[in-house]
Amino acid sequence: MTETINLGLPYLEAGQAQKHVTHNEALRILDAAIHMSAVAISSSPPGSPEESERHIVAEGATGAFASHDNTVATFQDGAWQFLAPRTGWRAWVEAAEILFVFDGEAWRDLRDLSVSLDDVTRIGINTLSEGDNRLAVRSNAAVMSAITGADGGSGDARLQISKEAEINTASVFFSNDFEGRAEFGLVGGDDFKLKVSADGEDWVESLVVDPANGSVSFARALALEGEISPPEIGADQNDYAPSGLAGASVLRLSADASRALTGLAGGTAGRVVIVQNIGGNALQLRDENAASSAANRFALGTDITLGANQCALLQYDDGASRWRAVAAPGASAAGGGSADQELFDAQSMLALADALNVAQFSGESGNRVGDSFDALTYVDVAGAANLDTSTAGVLKPALSGSQLYTNTGGQGDRTGLGWTLSTGITWSGTFASHLIDGTTSSQLYPNPDSQSVTGVVIWSLDMGSGNAKVIAELKILSSAGGSNAGTHKIQGSNNGSAWTDVSSAFAFDQSVATNTVTLNLVNNTAYRYYRMIGVSGTIRYYQINELQFKIGDPSSIANMTVRSAAFTAASAPSAVRVVLRAKFVDEITVNTDLTVEVSRDNGTTWSAGTLTDRFTTPGSAHHVLDTGDISVSAQPSGTSVRWRVKSQNNKSLEINDAYLRWS
Repeated sequence: MTETINLGLPYLEAGQAQKHVTHNEALRILDAAIHMSAVAISSSPPGSPEESERHIVAEGATGAFASHDNTVATFQDGAWQFLAPRTGWRAWVEAAEILFVFDGEAWRDLRDLSVSLDDVTRIGINTLSEGDNRLAVRSNAAVMSAITGADGGSGDARLQISKEAEINTASVFFSNDFEGRAEFGLVGGDDFKLKVSADGEDWVESLVVDPANGSVSFARALALEGEISPPEIGADQNDYAPSGLAGASVLRLSADASRALTGLAGGTAGRVVIVQNIGGNALQLRDENAASSAANRFALGTDITLGANQCALLQYDDGASRWRAVAAPGASAAGGGSADQELFDAQSMLALADALNVAQFSGESGNRVGDSFDALTYVDVAGAANLDTSTAGVLKPALSGSQLYTNTGGQGDRTGLGWTLSTGITWSGTFASHLIDGTTSSQLYPNPDSQSVTGVVIWSLDMGSGNAKVIAELKILSSAGGSNAGTHKIQGSNNGSAWTDVSSAFAFDQSVATNTVTLNLVNNTAYRYYRMIGVSGTIRYYQINELQFKIGDPSSIANMTVRSAAFTAASAPSAVRVVLRAKFVDEITVNTDLTVEVSRDNGTTWSAGTLTDRFTTPGSAHHVLDTGDISVSAQPSGTSVRWRVKSQNNKSLEINDAYLRWS
C-alpha cells in the first residue's frame, strides 16, 4: 500500500530517496483537505486566484475545471490541484455562508439533509428564545404544508394547541409591536372565543361559540355590511340580479312607480339579505311567481308589499330552493299571510334583538309599548312581589328566604363572620373590616399594582364554626376606572384545605368607572369557608370596594308577581295583546308555571290570556310567547292599560322583553 485509505496521503517507502518530497506532498494534501473552507462552488476557475485558494468544482465545469466535477480544486504553486472527496467530507462555502457535505455522489447543502431535533430545550430562528417562549421565530412569513399522499403522508395539515385543563388557555394572540390587539381560541375555558383590544389593556369579547351545541353568541352589535343601491327600478323585475348582488347583504331599492320583484338571484344555503325600500313608491315581493326561475322565487305564503322606508329580512332555504321571509310587513310567524302585521313585527324585533344582542327594545308608540327592562321605566317595581331585578334587562323570581349581607344595618348583619385576607398579595393598608361596611368609599388594593394573580388567594371568608351557609349570589363592587384584573373563580371549603369550585371562571373587569360583577354560584352545598382565587392574568390598578353575599339555597325559588306601569290609551280598548321573550331556566309549562293577565282599569280588574309558544330564537334558547288578543270588554271601562306576569310552582325563569298592544 502506497497511500492512506481516506485522504490518499503518500507513504514513505523504506530506503526511499528524497523522502522530504513525499512527506511534503502529504502535508500539501492535508493542508487542502483538513478544516476545509472553499471560496465558492464554481463551474470555472477564477481569473486571479490566490495561493492555496480552494473551490468546489460544480457539475458541468469548464476550462481548467473541466472533467473534475465535485472535486476540491486548490491553487498551489501556480497550478490547480484536484482532490477527489470521500463520503462525509464537509466544507464551509464562504460565498453562500453554508456548510456543505459530500454524500458520495454530490455536495449537499446542510439544510437539505434529514435532521431530527428531538427533545431540544428551545429553538430560536433568527432571534433568541427567552423565558416561556421556547420557540421563537423572527420572519416575515412562515409556511407549513402537508405531506402529500404520493410522498407517504395523509395530505392534511393541522396545527394543534393543547392546554392542560379547562380553566387554562389555548389561543392564538395577535399584537401590534407586542401590545395585544386580538386573541381567539379556548380562552380561560372550553368556549371558543374571539376577543379584541384597542390598547392591550382592556379586552372585549366579540364572539363566543358553545362547545356543547355549536351555537354562536355575538357579545357586541352585529353589522351587516355590503350595501348596494342599484339604479331606480323602472319595470317589474324577474330573477332580479343587480350589479354587486353577489357581495351584498343590504339592497337599497327604489322604483319610479309601484313595481314588483318576482324573484331574486344569488341564493345560497343560509344566505341572509335585507331588502329596503328607500323610495316613495311601493315594492312588492311576489309569492311563488312563475315569471322567475324556480330557484330564485320567494316562498312567502302571500305577496309582501314594502311601503316607503319598510324592509324585509330574507333567508335562502337551500332545501326548498326558495327565499323565505324572516321578518317583513304582512308576514306571520308561521310563514303565511296575516293581517296582523304588528304582532309579527314585534316577534321579529324580539328575535333579532336577541340574536344580535341588542338591548334597546324599549319605547312607546301610539297603542303599543316595548320594554327590554334595562331601566325598568315601564315596570311597577313597588307593586311587585318576589321580584329580583339584580340583573340588568331581566325580570326573574327572587330566591325564597334569602338574605343579602351588606352590613347596612350595622355589625349585626355579619355576626359570627370572621374575615381574613390572603397573604398572596401585599395590600396597601388593612381593609378587611371595610369589605362589607355598606359603602364603596373604602378600597382594597395591592402594593405594588402589577402582580400575577395565577393561583393567588385574593380574599378569604370564614363564617365561623358551625355556621356553614350556601352563598346563592355574590356581588363584587369596584370603582376608580381601573383595568382588567385577570380571571378569577370562587371556591368553597368546610375544612379550609380542600376547596371546591362554586363558580365558573370570570373576568374581573374594572375598565368602567363603577363595575358590579354578579355571580350566580353553581354549587348548592353549604360551606364554612369561601375564597376568591386568581386563575390567570395580572393585577393592575386593582380595587375592591365592597362585597355583598346573598345567603340561601339557589334552588329555593319564590313565586313572582310583576306588572307593568300604567299606559294611557286614547279610548277604552276592547282587546289587549302581550308578547314576551323569556328564558326557561327550569322546565316550564306555559299557562301553568307562567301566566299573563291584562287590565284596562289600572289593575283593578284583570283578564287572563292564553300564551302560545311561537318559536325559540336561534342560538339563545329564548322563547317568544304570544297571548293573542285578550278581550277586556267585560272589564269596567278605563284607559289605563297594564300587563301582569306571574311565575308559579317555584320555577326559575327570566323575562327579557315584553311587548304590549291594545285596540
